[in-house]
Amino acid sequence: MVVKVSLKMKDGSVQKARVTDCDSVEEALAFMKEMRPGVAEAYEGWELAEEYEQKAP
Repeated sequence: MVVKVSLKMKDGSVQKARVTDCDSVEEALAFMKEMRPGVAEAYEGWELAEEYEQKAP
């Protein structure tokens, strides 16, 4: 299963990520929060990251 994830970082920025080897959305979100340094929260989909990109200078 492939899951697109928006990562809200501890510095306030938002990044796109993709998890390609997971069995559920919950597993993908937990994996990114655990394995990626600086992640404050993870959300399913890229909508949040794309919104952040549009507002960023």
